[in-house]
Amino acid sequence: MHRPPRGSAPRTERTYRTSPHGRRPARPIRHVGLAAQTQADAAVGARTVVLVARVQRLVQLFGSRKTELGALRALMGGVTMTHLRSLRPTRRVFEALVEGLRDPNPRVRWWCVQILDHSPDPQAIAAIAPMLDDPVPRVRQNAAHALGCLACKPAWSGALPMSVLDKLNRLADGDAHSKVRRQARWALGCHTQPATANNR
Repeated sequence: MHRPPRGSAPRTERTYRTSPHGRRPARPIRHVGLAAQTQADAAVGARTVVLVARVQRLVQLFGSRKTELGALRALMGGVTMTHLRSLRPTRRVFEALVEGLRDPNPRVRWWCVQILDHSPDPQAIAAIAPMLDDPVPRVRQNAAHALGCLACKPAWSGALPMSVLDKLNRLADGDAHSKVRRQARWALGCHTQPATANNR
């Protein structure tokens, strides 16, 4: 077998660690190139997109009575009110729930209010407040409850902007549906005295 003459094969530039005795060079140092880093970032981004899509899909399952409890368990790890009070949704779940408040299906909107009701995060309160104007009475009723119930979120200070209190007053006085009026009056009462019952 003939060996190619020295220097005939192209050499690849490599960076070696210093050999302490001047013998065989140590293993080459591998540098992560821009292309490899870009691929790694793309993989992370792809996984994030998949996770977000999965969470959004679970929120959509609130639209059916057959799948709502399974979706709740998958998102929050349980289905009881006691369980929901003890947990906080992850950031991805929280964002998907807030987005679900704009879903065309009123069942999805109702469930998103229901879960956010157990979060003392001021962002959750701010997201629920516009639902007092929801065209579906049941969703308005649930939003009024969420904006008054300290039992659902004991860590909440109970503070509401004056604009939200004014809107609750308008619902209490003039909503076309008696259950909405009653819930709005109850919510207003929770801000003047400690809540003693969960009046849904």
